Amino acid sequence: MPLFWFFHCYYNTFMCSLLTLLLSAIIASCGLAQTWNALETDNLPGDRRIHPKTSLTLSTDGETLRNQLFSAPHEKSMTAETSPATISLPLPNGSTARYRIVAYDIAEAPALAKYPNIRT
Repeated sequence: MPLFWFFHCYYNTFMCSLLTLLLSAIIASCGLAQTWNALETDNLPGDRRIHPKTSLTLSTDGETLRNQLFSAPHEKSMTAETSPATISLPLPNGSTARYRIVAYDIAEAPALAKYPNIRT
């Protein structure tokens, strides 16, 4: 009986710890993901010269998107396949896809130094 009781207590503790870890991971990932919201295009300012028969205009929080992009490690330090930085983009079918991203410097060093808020 004491051996059974030990394993029973250990199993319950292990399962509670595992459940807590999984819930924490889910909550953390939800907090980092940006959301895409549909916009009503009839009320957008500006002169619309193109009027497609069907379209979907989306918006997202620019600061969240900027933070995700600026948190991407440089390609010299890791590949996109191993990068922890991800971005979610909407797909034509209404779902979203998550992509791993890395920073890559297209501009030359003097331009990067002159414009530190621009990343490629």
